[in-house]
Order: sequence, then structure tokens, then C-alpha cells
Amino acid sequence: MKQMVQRLNAEQTRQVIRDLVPQGLCHYAIPEPVSAARMEAVCTGMAKQSSGRAYGWFDKDLTPRAILVGLVMPDPFTGMKHGFEHLWWSAIPGKPALELLRTFEADCRKEGCTLITFGFSHYVAPEKTEKLYRRLGYRPYNTSMGKVI
Repeated sequence: MKQMVQRLNAEQTRQVIRDLVPQGLCHYAIPEPVSAARMEAVCTGMAKQSSGRAYGWFDKDLTPRAILVGLVMPDPFTGMKHGFEHLWWSAIPGKPALELLRTFEADCRKEGCTLITFGFSHYVAPEKTEKLYRRLGYRPYNTSMGKVI
């Protein structure tokens, strides 16, 4: 059997997240500690929604190695259909992440999206990530700023 991307339902999303946590899913360099339980609840909840999209990348032994969770919905400001990435992570650099991105892009095109946005953390190699996004045809769209209170 070869490696593959599979669209996930909510329960599959829950299980894939549980399988990816020991592979490093929650070792994310942000100031606050990442909660595996919260990540699981939020992503599973998103996958349950009609607008939710979740995908897993599985190796030849059917072990999950990567995940992408997002939404396809009207943009809150324009009303145009928009794909929003929420979680995109891979235990294996390169191919799995790109295959997930391409699958999400293809589904967004089929569903009539006019824009797809992917975010990235300013704590995890932002220059490298921005360079990758630009190479894939993405351009800055909105930037968030945070303040600890």
C-alpha cells in the first residue's frame, strides 16, 4: 500500500490527533503551553461542522503522520467563499504537508472558493514559512498581532 491523504470525519480527526500527539503535534513554539485535549476538542468540533474540512496523511503502514484542519465558509467581510486553514502539521517534513495543502486547495476550488488563507507562527521560522508560502503562490493577506493581558 502507498502513502495517502484521506478526508477525515470528526471521530477520525479525534483519533488522528491522538496518534500525532506522541509524534510531536503539541510541541509548538508559542508562549503558552499547547493543550492536546483542547486541540482535539476544537479540531473535532470543526470537523463536525458542514463547513469543516479535515485531512490526514498516512504512511504505507496506515499510520497517520500529518493533519490539516480548516473551514470553507463565506468570508466574514466580503461574503465570498473562502478556505481557512486552522491546523497544518506534519511529523515528516516535505511531501505529507504539501499533499495535504494541495488536497485542501483542490477541495476549495471545487467548492467555489475565491481565496484560501494559511497562517503561521512568528515563533517558528517565520521567514522560512513565508518563503514556502510565496513559492506556492500565497501572498500576505491579513496579519494578526497579540497582546498578553
